[in-house]
Amino acid sequence: MLIALLMMPSADHRTLMAGITSLRGQYSADIPTFAAGVLIAGLPVLVTYLFLQRQIADSVTAGATKG
Repeated sequence: MLIALLMMPSADHRTLMAGITSLRGQYSADIPTFAAGVLIAGLPVLVTYLFLQRQIADSVTAGATKG
């Protein structure tokens, strides 16, 4: 995350995790806002996994067998 902040100091071009981390203050944290940001960031990944669960499992097991 440090590299993302160094390479793109502008708030308009931050990565998702750098933006979520910026929701946290230096001395205090607004936990509900931080939790909502994490939920919004993780929801598309979870939905994609649920739709592609069978293909992911088939791909993992296909690469694990020999021959």
